[in-house]
Amino acid sequence: MGVKQNSAPKKQDLSTTSEPVTSSLMKENLFNGNPNVIFEKGYVYTVKGGDSFLDIARHNNLDTYPIIKANPQLKEGVDYRVTYSPKGELAKPDVKITPGQKLNIPPRYKVKPGSVKTLSDVTKVTGISQNFLKDFLTVIEIHPKHPGQPDLKTYDDGLGTPTIGFGHTGKVRGKALSTDAPIDITYAEACELLANDILEHRARVMAYLGKENYLNAPPSVQSTIMDISYNKGIWDGFLTPYFNKYTKQIKSDLENKRYLSALAHTTRESFSTNLEERNIYRVISGMQDLSSKDRKKVMAAVEPYYKKVCKDLRTRHAKRKKKNPKIGDKNWELTFLQEAWNNAKGNKISGYRMKLNQKK
Repeated sequence: MGVKQNSAPKKQDLSTTSEPVTSSLMKENLFNGNPNVIFEKGYVYTVKGGDSFLDIARHNNLDTYPIIKANPQLKEGVDYRVTYSPKGELAKPDVKITPGQKLNIPPRYKVKPGSVKTLSDVTKVTGISQNFLKDFLTVIEIHPKHPGQPDLKTYDDGLGTPTIGFGHTGKVRGKALSTDAPIDITYAEACELLANDILEHRARVMAYLGKENYLNAPPSVQSTIMDISYNKGIWDGFLTPYFNKYTKQIKSDLENKRYLSALAHTTRESFSTNLEERNIYRVISGMQDLSSKDRKKVMAAVEPYYKKVCKDLRTRHAKRKKKNPKIGDKNWELTFLQEAWNNAKGNKISGYRMKLNQKK
């Protein structure tokens, strides 16, 4: 039995609690100076009977990793264990907690109510570029009739997850979404939910990779990292120590301004089925602020991965055709991926994912 929705973990005043707040994630305002970002300080939660670690994380709309990092008293192998998928790319932490135990809950960030009503407001408040958002929306929200537009009523994303707006799956107006009791929201609310989602992902990217490391990177490199973190998800996935085949290397790359290497490693970071081709678009987009010479170096580093993705796309299409011969021989995903790759060699490197989705 997990945390009940009607018995929310009570936030304890940090100024009076005797529990030490030892994690930098508990204290640092990563958006300091932005008047439209509200910084909700971390707090200490006392575990109650029936609580599970995962439910506590979800109730606070956080990944499990930030909570683990905010509690250095938790020791791997003793208080928690991490199990991996057969290929070693996905990780699942199993954390043991007991009633009465104290847990540091790291801070949250949200936009100031009323400060976001349009997509233009989203870019101003979150700090992402308009070009990135335009391209980004064609991936996370593919409306059947109006690509890039939000669904203002709760719907099933096709995998059983209640969703609304621009691909939002978290709480709305303080309550969890449900397709059994769908709700309607306004366009302004959809934009505010999107801004909050992007803000939280950007905060975690900066927390994991280092704020200055991330902000000093070229804008296109920042966008690539943000894009993959959002689409892959940071929930015990991208950019956590448990999904760390390249995460530590990406951080080192950014610290030492090795942006070519960072792009190459970022491309390999996600192993999710059906997302591989998007990684190629990400790395191509990430090269926009690099010199022609540096772009060639990035492509040379990524080319083996690109060839593997092409092979996977051919295999995937063959399986689809076997099940449904009517789909024909045309492999649209492969066609446009190859076009994007070949054009990138000629320094034509923008808008490929938009084009892909428009063609579909």
